[in-house]
Amino acid sequence: MRSKTLIILILFSCKNAYQKAAPVLKNPIFLMVLGTLSFILIAGLKLGLVIAVCIFFHEQGHMQAMKWFGMQVKGIFFIPFLGAVAVSKEEFPSADAQAGVLLMGPFGGLLFAGVCYVAYLSTGYTLCAYTAAVGGVINLINLIPFFPLDGGRFMHTISRSFPLSVSLVTAPLIVCAYNIALFDSGKLTIVIGALVPILMLLMDHASVNKKIALAQERLAFYQEWYEECLVNFPPDPDMPWREQTFIEVRENISKIEKEIKGIFSLIPLTKFRALGWIGLYLFTVIALWKLLLAVHTVPEVATYLKLVKFKF
Repeated sequence: MRSKTLIILILFSCKNAYQKAAPVLKNPIFLMVLGTLSFILIAGLKLGLVIAVCIFFHEQGHMQAMKWFGMQVKGIFFIPFLGAVAVSKEEFPSADAQAGVLLMGPFGGLLFAGVCYVAYLSTGYTLCAYTAAVGGVINLINLIPFFPLDGGRFMHTISRSFPLSVSLVTAPLIVCAYNIALFDSGKLTIVIGALVPILMLLMDHASVNKKIALAQERLAFYQEWYEECLVNFPPDPDMPWREQTFIEVRENISKIEKEIKGIFSLIPLTKFRALGWIGLYLFTVIALWKLLLAVHTVPEVATYLKLVKFKF
């Protein structure tokens, strides 16, 4: 009995301690420091700091794109030993916004790496070239069309604009070409990289169709319910219960509209818009590849690129 009481007291104390520490643990600055320390622990002081800076500018690209598409953002939250994530307060308002936000992370990383490369050309400072190379590799890997990377999520978003048969053929070919052209990938990696997109596309296709159908049914139901309430329960100062009913109905409608808003991001883009985003994707990949080729002659950079198996 005493042991059970002791365990309960310990758990209760841990819960209270967590509740007090939660604001600090969820603080973006604290998580950034913790994440940076985790990268330093894994990769050493220099490379760890450079990785943290490159990831920050990558996530800044995501966050600025969210604001551009009218989304409310919470901030950038580092995840120790893994990376970071830009978090919004709401779902993507459209597939266009989803595609744009996913691409702007690597594109923001490209801009930062480009600035570092220009700084290297101007000053000859090898740290600038090294930072450009690390940023280039991070964003180039992130653009691989492989879920859950930005490139994989972008591929799923864009693939809804084309017939499933076309996506099932092109997606694995793109992944294989990406791995073969840019990295010294083993045969097993290439095979797995080709199979996973097929599986994810099939799952995504079934899930999207089901979600869209259910959302349309729920939307029609609540719209009809709302119209009936307007007719049968109009606001009346002499009947407070009617006013309360009307308020409750509006609250329910507001909740369901927020839920359905997330479904809009599942509606396919027009082929013209999809091809436009694909063009920006290809431009970003080629620009990052050219940037790495430009800095690989720096000895310190060449050592790093060989470590990540980048093809010269």
